[in-house]
Amino acid sequence: MTVAEVRAAMESEPTSSQVVLPDGTRATAEDYSSSQGVVHVEYDGSARRRETRVAFVRQPLGQTDAAVTVLLARLGQPVSGPDALAGPLQAGRPAIWIDEKCDLVLVYYRRTGYWVADDVSTFLRVERLSLLAEGSPAAPDVQAWRASAAPPPAPPVAVEVARVEAPALQAAAPAGDTPPQRTKYVAPVYPELAKEQGVKGYVKLRVLVQRSGRIAIVRVADVEPTGYGFEKACVDAAEQWKFTPAMSNGRPVEGVAEFTIPFP
Repeated sequence: MTVAEVRAAMESEPTSSQVVLPDGTRATAEDYSSSQGVVHVEYDGSARRRETRVAFVRQPLGQTDAAVTVLLARLGQPVSGPDALAGPLQAGRPAIWIDEKCDLVLVYYRRTGYWVADDVSTFLRVERLSLLAEGSPAAPDVQAWRASAAPPPAPPVAVEVARVEAPALQAAAPAGDTPPQRTKYVAPVYPELAKEQGVKGYVKLRVLVQRSGRIAIVRVADVEPTGYGFEKACVDAAEQWKFTPAMSNGRPVEGVAEFTIPFP
């Protein structure tokens, strides 16, 4: 997401500051007030640059049955710490999800120290796998995962199969629920190099749609082959799509849909 997209999604004015990323880059950080606490966002550069993107997000997330259910439905079983979700999260025993293709690490953890009873002490933290700081609560588990060379499990999501020239919604949804419905489609541009060489491929996208209908995140779940720009073409196009939100019991909710886009 860009800086403008984050600010539009949060619908409030942030408090800005400056941070230094692990690689020494000076970047903008923003804090947004929410009903559960402060949502902290860090970017991969200055907020004044158009190409700046989100590098890190930390948001309060109480460990309720509803919160855990949504995480598992959206992300699947964690790569590390599935037992931590069965009971109260303990400091030093987080649940970790890793998406290597999208360069993402998600960690659901409990912070250490003394906190007042009404304060939220559990957080969902999303950061770049390639920019993971040594002090991140995910660092030990990511190191162990890298040492084991074990691929992360594929998350279960609603699936939509769409062809570049004639997309059609075929998203599956739980009984009684409706997944996000796309109302505007922009076709990805066939990369020139792939077209010249007759290279075929596909891209799988995961799109998180907020309950307002806005796109929150577009992620590449898979791409074949790499190196031809298929993923960039699809993300650039998907960021222009429009949706109506998912519905559950007659109310708008956040929803995820997956699109498989072939390049014949």
